[in-house]
Amino acid sequence: MSTLGDLENQIVTRLAGGLLLGDPIFRSVKGVSGGFRPALRDALRREPMPAAFVAFVDEPSAPETQAEKRGARFSLMLAARMLRPGANPRLEEIDSIGALEVIDQVRILMDFYAPPSGTIQFQRLQDRFLDADDRVVIYELLYRAWPALVAAFTFAGDDLVGAASSMMIEAQAIELSFAEFRFPGLAGAYRHNLGTRARTIVAGGRLVADDDAAMDALEADFQQRIATGQMGDIQVAGGANYTDCVLDRYERIGPRRLDADGSSVVQPARLIFMQPAPE
Repeated sequence: MSTLGDLENQIVTRLAGGLLLGDPIFRSVKGVSGGFRPALRDALRREPMPAAFVAFVDEPSAPETQAEKRGARFSLMLAARMLRPGANPRLEEIDSIGALEVIDQVRILMDFYAPPSGTIQFQRLQDRFLDADDRVVIYELLYRAWPALVAAFTFAGDDLVGAASSMMIEAQAIELSFAEFRFPGLAGAYRHNLGTRARTIVAGGRLVADDDAAMDALEADFQQRIATGQMGDIQVAGGANYTDCVLDRYERIGPRRLDADGSSVVQPARLIFMQPAPE
């Protein structure tokens, strides 16, 4: 299958397998062509709901495109319906899941999701309202399949995040630092090489732990290493090695949540390391 077809199938499979309190979140999940338009809106309204359509939108590929903006973008169109007259399709009821709860569950499933291939991570770019009447409401979540390295890594010989977590490693390019000076009466400027600049290495993605206590322990370990200024090597599975790094800070991205099946706790986050003297 094509690369885009594989990505579409990964999203469809992920959504179709999502559970809420042991039951499937969606009754229908399909891959479709094109963005939101009248024919697609009408087709989505005919599906058993909650329903989701997954469509490839575009992929920036010009040579000047920045690395962080690369990757195919996919539209996830989500629809929910209320069968009882007077009910609000946005909000869940005893016998029906509302569109806003569907959005929350899709975020849990897809935010920073890294498929087993280990070469991409799905990043959410935008959420927006598309269409509604008194029975049906449709929203769109836009995701990018960001190409980067998803791999296990150690810091100072320790597995910081655990095997269940999914983190991407991104290292800045090595840059030289120069001092520039001039001599009176002489034209031109002279530069002195001061060596390499400190660079940033970011591990970003999803921290996954068995429960809140286990997540608290992970975060406490990060803070302890930051406070003590521990220095060590970052060793990435597959061969990349960054020597003499320090963990500079830990950043949460949004709230802590339960995974889709309620079996684990998920915290989107970044670990930001500094390498003072990259080789």
